[in-house]
Amino acid sequence: MPKPTTPKIVMIDVEKIRVNDFNMNAMTPEEFGQYVAEVRRLGRPPKPTIVRPDGDGYEVVDGEHGLKAALDAGLKQVPCEVQDLDDFQAMAQCYKRNRGGHDNPVLLGRLFARMQKERDLSIRQLAKQVGAAESTIRNHLDFAVAAELRSSAHPTEPDKCVEEISSLSHAQAKLYRSLPDSWRDAWLDNDADIEFLRSVCPDPANVGKGIARAGLEHVIDSENFRASVRFAWNLAVRRTDLHRLPDRDEFIGALAAVRLTKLRHLPAADVMDWLPCRVRDGGVECFVSVEEWSSILQTTARRAKKASNFPVRVQNAMLECLARKRVDIREVFGPDVGEFLDILDKSPDFIRAADHLSVEERAKLALAESRAPDEVVLRAKQMTVDYFRRLRDADAPEVPKDGGLPNGSVTVVFEIFVKRLLQERQTAAEDKLFADRACLLEAVLARLAAAKSLNGALVDGRPAAEVLAERLRAMAPAEFALLAAGLLGSPDPARRWLAAACGKPKAKEAGRERRPKRPPASA
Repeated sequence: MPKPTTPKIVMIDVEKIRVNDFNMNAMTPEEFGQYVAEVRRLGRPPKPTIVRPDGDGYEVVDGEHGLKAALDAGLKQVPCEVQDLDDFQAMAQCYKRNRGGHDNPVLLGRLFARMQKERDLSIRQLAKQVGAAESTIRNHLDFAVAAELRSSAHPTEPDKCVEEISSLSHAQAKLYRSLPDSWRDAWLDNDADIEFLRSVCPDPANVGKGIARAGLEHVIDSENFRASVRFAWNLAVRRTDLHRLPDRDEFIGALAAVRLTKLRHLPAADVMDWLPCRVRDGGVECFVSVEEWSSILQTTARRAKKASNFPVRVQNAMLECLARKRVDIREVFGPDVGEFLDILDKSPDFIRAADHLSVEERAKLALAESRAPDEVVLRAKQMTVDYFRRLRDADAPEVPKDGGLPNGSVTVVFEIFVKRLLQERQTAAEDKLFADRACLLEAVLARLAAAKSLNGALVDGRPAAEVLAERLRAMAPAEFALLAAGLLGSPDPARRWLAAACGKPKAKEAGRERRPKRPPASA
């Protein structure tokens, strides 16, 4: 068996060596700086540069970083191993030998694609030729395709496109190439967030397919990307649910065309739930035409001051439309909605007219109960209606002082207002009592008279109750107010003391200066 020959190393002028256009290996500036320092220390690259003849010079097969480091170090010649290789062999050697730095996934994918084309190889055949796993080649081809797609959208920035795609994970690059042309770049420009698409659908790849099948790609807006994708997907799902409805695409398209306010808010896709349909004779019948549905949506969109209130107003507008058509609401939306309407027939006018609340919210508010007096309950319901009108129609609604979520249910807000009104009543009654010392003393004495320990007791030979009343009358106003607040269970005794201590001063005690007396005439 012949012994392997030692490769012949020759010194070649660096000016005669050109880099190739298929190298996929890169170094960070820090790595390259260390490499240059090593070349300066050795006086040559750490390993010979592999080159092949190219015209009147040579082309690098492996060792591009060594050549560039030699140029930086001011070397005139570098040691080289000259090999006679065709394009496929040169690319194969470049891949096998490049172990320093790191491979750019896009450039490596392009290298594999060129090698496939060079010899018309399948992925499996190429994997055998270069000694790589099929999955490695397949994954990097995904990067190459993704980069081409990105470059086609930004033809003037090819290097930037390579950098953007190279920074992705393989899962991101693969998903990018599978998304529709109309919005794949919008997804990439919005952080290429796979988890967002997974929150829309467990299989992110199906988001693009489902939206495309529904013909709703035009809905997606790069400036409002996440909301528009979720909206388009939810519409696509409802399109599937309405597969037996004639003109389903026209009904869905009418909602897809709606934009709320100058901020271009999108409506909620669940507005489609208020399209009045019923199953009949194996098909689906709709009680309104496409034109009527579109008119309700557009009219409501113009009147709605907030996107969050749009579905409620569509619901109420649709119920009014069906009432005019004398359609049985129970037959369309079920017995629950019919029961809500029956409750509203017996409710106060201000609840019936609250079209910013859903029919269910109005019915629940009408049925809300409390142990508070009737006038408090009615006032709290009126305040709840007004609160939700501000919440849904104004920019900065007033939040109940006692807490509670601004978007809480009507019953929660109602209970907050009942509590608030009762506290206001209690405070007003206390204010009136503490403003009249005689009445306050009477209330305190009545409260103390209930204590059995005073019955028959004597102080210095006098009845204890009589002595206590005498001493209470002699107390300073502020201290008496503090004692009274504690005995009567006031929620804020300190406030009562402070009010008495800072009582309304007389004019001369309020800082008003007296006019100086005129001096006598003799002066």
